[in-house]
Amino acid sequence: MQYPDSIPIEEVKSILAIAKSQAFKERFQEFMHCAWVVQGYAQAQLIGAPDVIKSSSGDPEAMLEALVAQCESGDASSQALTDWKAIIPYVLKLILLAIEMA
Repeated sequence: MQYPDSIPIEEVKSILAIAKSQAFKERFQEFMHCAWVVQGYAQAQLIGAPDVIKSSSGDPEAMLEALVAQCESGDASSQALTDWKAIIPYVLKLILLAIEMA
């Protein structure tokens, strides 16, 4: 099974922009594709490294924004700070909202 193997920064940026503007209906296909890529990457991080599974009470949207900022600044270790276990339910919640609004 092949999951995305690099941090999907462009897809994360699209998800954040669409969610903030509530443009799910207008950008439905783009959002669903980006969500699929980010969800797959998050799952790959959890499946491949059980020692990095964590669960935080932090804000998943803020985590994704921090990930984008760190990757854009060239910080290769930024992924280690991301709680992928918290990202999965956040993206699923947005997927359900997008379907509802479409």
